[in-house]
Amino acid sequence: MAVRGTKAWGGYYDNVSQPFAISYPLSPTPSPTYTSYPTSSNQPGNREFLGRVTLKYQPSSALTDTLKASFDYNKANNSSYNYVAYNCLSGKTQINGYTCGFNFVTHQNNLPAEVAKNFPYAGDGSLYNRYKSAAVTNNFNYDLDKVTITNVTNYNWNNNRWLCACEFNSSASSVWATENSSWQAFSNELRALTHYDSPVNLMAGVLYQKTRRDFAQFVSYSYNNIPSQGINQYQDGTKSSYTRGETISGFAQAIWKIGPQVEFDAGVRYTHETKDSYFIQPYTSPTFIGVWPMGAASQVTAHQVFNNWSPDFSLTYKPLQDVMVYASYKTGYKSGGFSNGGIYSLASANPAADFVFNPETVQGFEGGIKSTLADHQLRLNLNLYSYKYKNLQTDYFDSVKVAFQTLTADATTKGVELEFEFAPRAVSGLNLHGSLNYNDATYSNFPVAPCFGGQSIAEGCNLTTAGTPIAAGGTGSRQNLTGKALGMAPHWTGTIGANYETPVGGNLKAGFNIDTRYSSSYLVSGFGEEFSRNPAYAVLDVGLRLGARDDNWQVALIGKNLTNKQYINGGVDAPLTGSGTGTANAVHADLMGFGALPRTVQISLTKNF
Repeated sequence: MAVRGTKAWGGYYDNVSQPFAISYPLSPTPSPTYTSYPTSSNQPGNREFLGRVTLKYQPSSALTDTLKASFDYNKANNSSYNYVAYNCLSGKTQINGYTCGFNFVTHQNNLPAEVAKNFPYAGDGSLYNRYKSAAVTNNFNYDLDKVTITNVTNYNWNNNRWLCACEFNSSASSVWATENSSWQAFSNELRALTHYDSPVNLMAGVLYQKTRRDFAQFVSYSYNNIPSQGINQYQDGTKSSYTRGETISGFAQAIWKIGPQVEFDAGVRYTHETKDSYFIQPYTSPTFIGVWPMGAASQVTAHQVFNNWSPDFSLTYKPLQDVMVYASYKTGYKSGGFSNGGIYSLASANPAADFVFNPETVQGFEGGIKSTLADHQLRLNLNLYSYKYKNLQTDYFDSVKVAFQTLTADATTKGVELEFEFAPRAVSGLNLHGSLNYNDATYSNFPVAPCFGGQSIAEGCNLTTAGTPIAAGGTGSRQNLTGKALGMAPHWTGTIGANYETPVGGNLKAGFNIDTRYSSSYLVSGFGEEFSRNPAYAVLDVGLRLGARDDNWQVALIGKNLTNKQYINGGVDAPLTGSGTGTANAVHADLMGFGALPRTVQISLTKNF
């Protein structure tokens, strides 16, 4: 049995928002004025408790059965505590005039307590994220003379709830939302692996899985206060959705030792999936009913069937004992699906079609050399790759609808990776290591991509939804991204570092490490938005430690991101910002994203029993 509990105090980012009043301007009767206060500065303020119990039954050396059950509870003060406005056209946010930049600053306020009392999953109005999960896994392993039979049975469940200030720019027209989503899955995998004393051995198996996701969301734009609507008094839109899935997959692999130095592997997986989904908007306020229909008028159902064959082949050759050359052809598959969190909007040409998306497949080649040189003092590896994606799944956020949609496009990635590790015997305890990677990732076919918020005609937002150029005086809504870079894909990344450890007298040892990581610039947006570009950066980590030679105890001082660089790990156009998309006089949306942790320094005390 193992248990762990954690509690965090203090915050990583400065929340500099101010209290503001909300009066619900579109209420049918005079509305009282409520005050929205800044959310807690103690963010994320995680509290977590998790546990695991393992039972092992081994009546003989051939048979082993292991049962594991685990549970996790995690609650944070705000799941978006590091969501920042990092680039704005004027340097100030369009909604409230806060300063934008890479400054570890956020602007978020709580839902007024008076409103939260009558708002599903809002608690007392304080922003939060609560996650719970449970899993049970049984692993049965039976080792026969020449065949090993393995059966793995699993059930897992999780539930995620949150309240966010979802425009992330605290103002009197804040967008608050709550969400409650659950996922459960049952699966069973049976496989057999042979280990005959022969050149060829086989592995084969079958997987069955059944899943269900349930989703509910409640949104307020701070416009309506309608007491007669009961539980929907302050809401402007609600969503309810589910997806049921069933999968059966068979797989097999052959391992052929052609000779002492050559091995060939060939495998294939067949997958058959069905998904049945349902979506409805149970309630829409009078303010939005002209755009977001409710009830039966917003209902979407989908029955999806997917079939896929994914083969792979690899060849390895060891010309020397410590040198291996390899080449492989690989394929991959990611299921298609249904956007439970989408929105049925009449602003779309085909609202129902916005919910479904195709499976993603990939095929390509990679090869290289893995080696241990200089009398086992140097490890040097080189890898080259080239992959083509069909229907790469890309999430698009519409800053006007304030909703995500999963789109698909074709793409290619190719590159080279070099890594080394050097531990010279002449300097005992010293380890030098590093890596260098080049990656080129572009859309190979995305001719009718949506425009980013505030993209002008001159910037390429000059196509209709059908992909044809707009007529004179018209408004564009699409762009051609074929040949353009993917988001979150820097061309160059690299690491370099050193670690040294040495005895210092008695039964003690001391050590230090220094590591740096570099990234060239990259687009945060996956939709060609040059203004989302994150500049090149480097971060520095340093550690000092002292402890017992037998690792019985250790005290360490650890510094992370000592250069205090804020970089963005993914983001979107800020909700409710930008205007004139597809016109000659468009105004760019503000850009928001998840920022990295700032400089942190910690002391770690470790004791082993």
